Amino acid sequence: MAEETQRSGTSSDRMLSVMDLFTPEQPEWTVEQACVAMGQSESTVYRYFRSLAAVGLIFSIRPGRYLLGPGIIHYERQLRLSDPLIRAAEPAVVKMAAEYAEQGLIFLSRIYRDSVMTTHEHRISAEPFPEGAFGRGRLAPLFRGAPGLALLSFLRCGPFGRSTSGSTQVTPSGLPSSGACGRFAGSATPSVWMIPTRASCTCRFP
Repeated sequence: MAEETQRSGTSSDRMLSVMDLFTPEQPEWTVEQACVAMGQSESTVYRYFRSLAAVGLIFSIRPGRYLLGPGIIHYERQLRLSDPLIRAAEPAVVKMAAEYAEQGLIFLSRIYRDSVMTTHEHRISAEPFPEGAFGRGRLAPLFRGAPGLALLSFLRCGPFGRSTSGSTQVTPSGLPSSGACGRFAGSATPSVWMIPTRASCTCRFP
C-alpha cells in the first residue's frame, strides 16, 4: 500500500493519491494510518484530508476517521449523463437487451490505468444475481479475460504485441513485467459485452 501511494509529482498529485487508500478491504482511514502508508508527515496528510473533505470526496464518520464522501456520487451522476462513450453506446445496449430474452448483463468497459473497468452496465432481468468479475467500478486484469483482450486487439502498438509473444513475464495482476502498458493508461477504447448467466455469449461494441 505504501509503495502505491508514495507517488512522485506535485503536492496536488500526492493529495489525490489519498483516494487510492480507500478500498473495500479498508474503507476507513485515520490521518495517522495514512501518514504511515504514504510516508508523509502528519501535518501534511491532515492538510490533504481537510482539502478533500471540504469538497466532499471524503468525510469524517466520527472524529478522526474518514470514509469516501458523497461528493463522489455527485460527480458520478454527471459522468453518467455526460460521458460520450456511454451516450453513444446506449442505443445499441437497449436494442441488444430487447433482443435477448435470457437473464444476463450488458456492460461497457474501458481501460483505466493498468486495468479494465466496467463504466456502465444494463441488467436484462429484474432477478438479482451475483456481480461477477466485471461489476461496475471493479478493476479487472488487462491481460486476462475477454473484455481486456478485446480492447488490446484494437490498440495498434508494438509493446502489446511483443508482450504476448511468450518472452515477457506476466505479473500476478496480468500485466507484462516490463510495464509496457503504462503508456496506454486511460485509453478511451470501449468494449461492450453481454454476459448471460446460463450460456457463454459476448458481444463487442467498437
